[in-house]
Amino acid sequence: GGSKMYDLKAYTPTQGVKSVTRYNFRTQEVELEVAPYMPVKTKNFKLLRCSELKDIWGNLIYEDYIVKYKDDLIGVVKFIKGKFVVEFKQITVDLCNIYDRLLIIGDVYAGNEQ
Repeated sequence: GGSKMYDLKAYTPTQGVKSVTRYNFRTQEVELEVAPYMPVKTKNFKLLRCSELKDIWGNLIYEDYIVKYKDDLIGVVKFIKGKFVVEFKQITVDLCNIYDRLLIIGDVYAGNEQ
């Protein structure tokens, strides 16, 4: 939605990966969008940075997302040395070079919710 202050997502052990509606730098607390409930506030989180690049379907690609290239290559989006890359089993590729041929298929945290 247009009301979000940041294109931020965060992972928490209880909620998984959710959009951040508010980030309080002073208290180091995030507020997560958990539709249809009230937003959840927590200090136990890991922020996922947004690459500002979009996959085949036009979805924004975030850090720690799992992506598929062509039919068989599966990789993880990482933020390393100031840039976004995709780590495949054999090779690491600059996200800028292949983002428009990627398909987001999940995130590294899926299934970790307590």
